[in-house]
Amino acid sequence: MISESSKEDKARSVAIDRRLKQDSRGLCQNVKVLLFGLEDSGKDAMVKHMKLKSANGYTRSELIEWRQMIKAKLLRNVFVLLDAMEQCGIEPGNESNISHCEFLMRCRLDNPMNGRLDFHIGVAIQALWNDPCMAKVLKHSAGTDYTLDGEARYLFEQTSRIVQPHYEPTVEDILRTNDESRGIRETDFVFETFQMTIFDINTRQLGEQQKWIHAFETVTSIMFVVDLADYESIHSDHDSGGMTESLTLFDSMVNSRWFSRSSVILFLTNMHAFRNKLLRTPFSSYFPDYTGPDDAAAILQYIIKRFNACNRCHLDFFPHVLELSDPVSLKLLLKAVQETTVNNALRTLGKI
Repeated sequence: MISESSKEDKARSVAIDRRLKQDSRGLCQNVKVLLFGLEDSGKDAMVKHMKLKSANGYTRSELIEWRQMIKAKLLRNVFVLLDAMEQCGIEPGNESNISHCEFLMRCRLDNPMNGRLDFHIGVAIQALWNDPCMAKVLKHSAGTDYTLDGEARYLFEQTSRIVQPHYEPTVEDILRTNDESRGIRETDFVFETFQMTIFDINTRQLGEQQKWIHAFETVTSIMFVVDLADYESIHSDHDSGGMTESLTLFDSMVNSRWFSRSSVILFLTNMHAFRNKLLRTPFSSYFPDYTGPDDAAAILQYIIKRFNACNRCHLDFFPHVLELSDPVSLKLLLKAVQETTVNNALRTLGKI
């Protein structure tokens, strides 16, 4: 039996499709959208999911870039492991793996960090990763300069495939690998009724925003992503929690004079983890002015109101709860982005 919520979601999807086809006739321009959020908010994963579900997907040249990035990351993490072993004075548990370590060190000296991988390097990497000493290396290196990237374990487990001459990144490879490109990342999308470019603003660039922010005066919408479960986190070099930091960033963006004609789409991610965290960590411990019940739905409404209160320029404001692991949620994400951006673009052009 189909649930009432499923019927409502389907009806909403059909209605949005019909409206988009009607309203976007004649809209040939490429809609521009700015994407903001803390680096671990889930915004990167959101863009990847959108790209994979758009009409054009990842192009051949984009897949080549991902292949190069993934190979370079695998190699970089191998070198981090070697440095950690040397720093901690740990040798391979299997004597046969000493030669593999020496081989990888020679590769590093001959071709440092150029992403070159072949079958022989792959064999050495796998042997080292599966060595009994790895548990000790990972334990002693955690929280130091020799800590592995978050996706390192996954990449090590996929080594035999990644080192193949004709390796092509899979959907899982792309979703599990972080794009650490600095600056402003640009991603193009093709949908049924229009084209869109999302400009992902790295938070490292925000300190120099006066140098670039005026270039985006004509953006149709601002997408801002917040990890709901981040309310208690303290980020490096900051004394405030992650959500408090997000509120500050949101305030500075939506009230900029350059975005006075834009709409704002607020995406609140990680709802499942948020519910679980509330069971052991009271929300009011980090937001003392919240006096409502310890209920996820009530707290969610409070969070939305806090963000909208920052919207002193009264831009059109569209909050959405997004669970990236839920296909239905992802489908509604695409519909929400299309509906909001197209309508705002048409309004700017004077067509509605």
